[in-house]
Amino acid sequence: MSEVVDCAECKGACCEEFSIPDQGSRDDVSRWFGLHGSEKIPGPVRQLTFECRCTKLDGKGRCKIYSLRPRVCQDFEAGGSRCLEVLSRRRTIEERRRIIKQN
Repeated sequence: MSEVVDCAECKGACCEEFSIPDQGSRDDVSRWFGLHGSEKIPGPVRQLTFECRCTKLDGKGRCKIYSLRPRVCQDFEAGGSRCLEVLSRRRTIEERRRIIKQN
């Protein structure tokens, strides 16, 4: 049995935070990222996560620029491991039960 994510029910959890790998560089931009991000995704490469709800989400959590969205958004797979990780952090258990359907 597989899981299917109902994006309309989710209302954009994946668009409420953004993660980038910390390359360990100590230039000023990397230092700024380190001061403003938090390490929320442990793994082989340290990830910095930023709380930053996308300004292109409408009041119902839908993308207003879907056909023109950036590559990073296009590559984010609904129902993929990153999607489910974000859901586990950003939605309650009750919300996740409505969002994740068994197929």
